[in-house]
Amino acid sequence: MLDSVTHLAGPCIVIGDRVIQRCMVCGDKLLDYDRRSNQIDVWPEASLVSVRNGEYRNLGDAFDTRELPDDSCVPLVER
Repeated sequence: MLDSVTHLAGPCIVIGDRVIQRCMVCGDKLLDYDRRSNQIDVWPEASLVSVRNGEYRNLGDAFDTRELPDDSCVPLVER
C-alpha cells in the first residue's frame, strides 16, 4: 500500500448542481460536491495533487509529465 499518491488533476465538470473532478491518469475522484454547498475550490487543471492520509494538497503545475513524482498514480492504472 502506498503511503501517498500524487494525481494529475483533470478538467472539472458540472452536471446540474454537482461538480466533479478526476485524475487525468488513473481516473480517481479528486472532488465531488454540490455547488449549493458554498465550496468553490477546484484543483487547477494539470496540477499535481498529493493525497496522504486522506488529506489533499496542491504540489503545483505539472509542466513536464515525463518527470512525475515517485509516488505518482501511474502504477495504479490498469493495463
